[in-house]
Amino acid sequence: MLSVLVASVAFAGKPDLSEHRDLRLGSGAPLISETARDRALAGETVTGLERVDGVDAAKVWGATVWNTDVESAWMAVNDNNGYVGRVGALTASRVISGSDHASGRMLFQMMDVPVVQDRWWVVQHRHNAALFDATDGEAWEIAWKGVSDVPLSPSDRSLAEKGTRVTWTEGAWLFVPLDDGRTYVEYYAWSDPGGSIPAGMASRFAGGAVSGLLDDVEAFAQEKSKLSQDGYVRPDRTAL
Repeated sequence: MLSVLVASVAFAGKPDLSEHRDLRLGSGAPLISETARDRALAGETVTGLERVDGVDAAKVWGATVWNTDVESAWMAVNDNNGYVGRVGALTASRVISGSDHASGRMLFQMMDVPVVQDRWWVVQHRHNAALFDATDGEAWEIAWKGVSDVPLSPSDRSLAEKGTRVTWTEGAWLFVPLDDGRTYVEYYAWSDPGGSIPAGMASRFAGGAVSGLLDDVEAFAQEKSKLSQDGYVRPDRTAL
């Protein structure tokens, strides 16, 4: 049975995080409307942009339901080393500090960008134990934020020299398990790509790519559903 996050509807749960927004690690997450959640629960992948006063870059977001359990979804977003060849146009994705699937790890990623220089970034991922506990295990959040002054290995430094570092980036995944075994998903990202790409234009392109990203990571989650959960932990650090 779903917790206070969820109001019952005929076929599943209806996530509502309004009572717990102050616990989000992704504090900048757009507030997904009830209409958008209804559309996602009915089978759509809903995406959008949220403008921020005084900032050229917009937040991009998506809401959908994955045909997989929450544990497999969680494994997918905590196995960044497996993203290349599976998720978007990433050409590098690896943990450079911390344990591979744990909260607090740092990640180097690089993306192939047509026409202009590739973009790279370093982010720190954190699990939201407070939100997980407050919702009796119904809200699984992992958030990331760009970090600077992180030493790179010689091979990663060589890659980075061929591209441009994003100016800043942040975002989060949020999962809520549904009564029928599927998983409600919210995603958002907010970044300035730096270099010669106008942030506003990049946001529009990124907004159009969110649906594909959600599909890619869902496919990875379905792969994970057939594999061992060893080495993965819930947001409260207990083993899956």
